[in-house]
Amino acid sequence: LHETLAEYRVRLLSGLKRHFHAKHTEGLLSDRGLRLLDWCCDSALDEADTPLDLWER
Repeated sequence: LHETLAEYRVRLLSGLKRHFHAKHTEGLLSDRGLRLLDWCCDSALDEADTPLDLWER
């Protein structure tokens, strides 16, 4: 179960990063916004044993 949840976490965060990069490419997300959201996703990947909490960072 732990490995499955870890895989879901990676897939979710990778998908979010792709979405954020696409929005940046479309001009809908600033450079600073992209850096911040990328950092949030990367931090969430590094803290695999804690619940996802991207928006509080």
